[in-house]
Amino acid sequence: MNVEAVECGLVEVLADVQSMMRSRALDKGIDFTLEYATSIPERVVTDPTRLRQILMNLVGNAIKFTDAGGVRVVVHFEQLAALEPEAGPREISPTLGSLLIEVIDTGVGISIEQQRMLFQPLPRRIFPRPAGLVERDWAFRSRGD
Repeated sequence: MNVEAVECGLVEVLADVQSMMRSRALDKGIDFTLEYATSIPERVVTDPTRLRQILMNLVGNAIKFTDAGGVRVVVHFEQLAALEPEAGPREISPTLGSLLIEVIDTGVGISIEQQRMLFQPLPRRIFPRPAGLVERDWAFRSRGD
């Protein structure tokens, strides 16, 4: 899997997710909202395809497991202080920041035990290198169902 780092319009990515998922929520009779808790940059450097895919999965699952109430996507952006080599006060950088996208729902949730199973570090495994190819480092998780 290749991950890109390209400049893209964050609002457009979020609007795509909103337009695709709103009808699913309406079909179930639940609310779906996209909220901007802070101002966000017009352009970000990310993999827009992967970001859209992750959000579609998270929002899709939130809608799937919510029978009443609704699903909210809340977007936050915090500008980071620029790191200057000389001593002195740090200035806020318009280009560096931390983006937080929350998917909040009123669904049944999952138990603490299930959370522990879901949110654990992935073991790393090095697969043997095929002749003539560069060795790749793959992260995987075996569930043993």
